[in-house]
Amino acid sequence: TLVIVPLESRRVISPEKAGRYSLSQPGNGFGLGLVFLAATYFFVPIMAATTVDQADVSAIESLIRQSRLEAAETQLQSILQKQPANYRAQDLLGQVRLKQGKYDEAEALFRQAVLHNSKSEDACVSLASLLRDERRTEEAIAQYETCQKLAPQKTGNAAELAMLYQQS
Repeated sequence: TLVIVPLESRRVISPEKAGRYSLSQPGNGFGLGLVFLAATYFFVPIMAATTVDQADVSAIESLIRQSRLEAAETQLQSILQKQPANYRAQDLLGQVRLKQGKYDEAEALFRQAVLHNSKSEDACVSLASLLRDERRTEEAIAQYETCQKLAPQKTGNAAELAMLYQQS
């Protein structure tokens, strides 16, 4: 879906309202031609929501805990098909890949989740834990330091950091 945004106002026209306009419709301000349109307006893709309903998250987490990985994967793939930048679904699919022993895929998913939401402590910890488990100590330390900044109240991150500092 695209919305039309007038450059001078930076105001987004809703998709419903934008859908009522056409380039050839007289009197709508768009009839001056494509050159005017290109100079005055730009098109912005509407991003799918990047949140998953908490009930869905709980259900998927339960499936993962029960090792019902195929069912969890199906639900997560469905979410990601509609919302490719959904960091929570990426993180959970990374957990599935981790349980399947697909560490490279899990790492890629965790990195995508962190990229799509750099403030997600869950995705940050998922990536840090994977790096720790793969004995990539320096990278794990850097990632846990980021996690600690995101959630300084969580003692688990500090404990992991202390343990990693002792190992290095």
